[in-house]
Amino acid sequence: MPSLDTHCHLDDPRFVPDLGAVLERAAIAGVKDIVAPASEERRWPALYALAGRGGWPRVHPAFGVHPWFLREDDNPHSLTERLSCVLDAAGHRAVAVGEVGLDFWPGMPEHGVQERLLRAQLELAQARDLPVILHARRSEDRLAKCLRDYPGLRGVVHGFTGSEQQAERFVGLGLLLGVGGVVTRQSADRLRRVFAAVPVDRVLIESDAPDQAPSAHAGQRNEPAFMGETLAVLAKDRAMDALALAALLDDNARRLFRIDGGAP
Repeated sequence: MPSLDTHCHLDDPRFVPDLGAVLERAAIAGVKDIVAPASEERRWPALYALAGRGGWPRVHPAFGVHPWFLREDDNPHSLTERLSCVLDAAGHRAVAVGEVGLDFWPGMPEHGVQERLLRAQLELAQARDLPVILHARRSEDRLAKCLRDYPGLRGVVHGFTGSEQQAERFVGLGLLLGVGGVVTRQSADRLRRVFAAVPVDRVLIESDAPDQAPSAHAGQRNEPAFMGETLAVLAKDRAMDALALAALLDDNARRLFRIDGGAP
């Protein structure tokens, strides 16, 4: 079981009734650390408070504005100023800027508006030497083109479901690719081939909880404790020992987010 979940929305309202139990189950499963990205400004305070709770697993916050929660009249400069303030307040606890990105699904904000906000947040991450947690839906090619303007920027395209060519493009830009429960589904043969071909030092494992539950938990609220099923599929596709693969994926995550192994 991986000891670090690289993407879990612990601030989601669906976790409110039993968050303590969710974290306890994660710890029992061997999860020591959780990267918890905020997606919208109104959730930043709750995530900040959660990261200061202490105990295991440790919660490491990332702050950003997801394109889903962008309004057409939002001012990217003002949003980024407020994001900079919350990063100042979080200090060393903040491990990334995210979740940010582009979403070109029908009904999403206008592409240019999304890109202006994304670029403002990428500039902030680059200035602070923080990695970015990137969302991409029907926008992988445009996102890759945008990222070329930020050489040296570290980060992960989380929940990657693109093509092998798109994967190669992101890896060539120095990014990692995150994979979660979707890879366990019967319909995921193409995605499994993509991730089997990605260099292992460019892969991160994530729950993306409370969404994207592995197939054994289909229809349920997802949790970090379920990542073992995703790991088993990835290990099988690479003909690797699962524990050995988990150690490599943990190392990838800890290097990217600069999170030490800690105790216990």
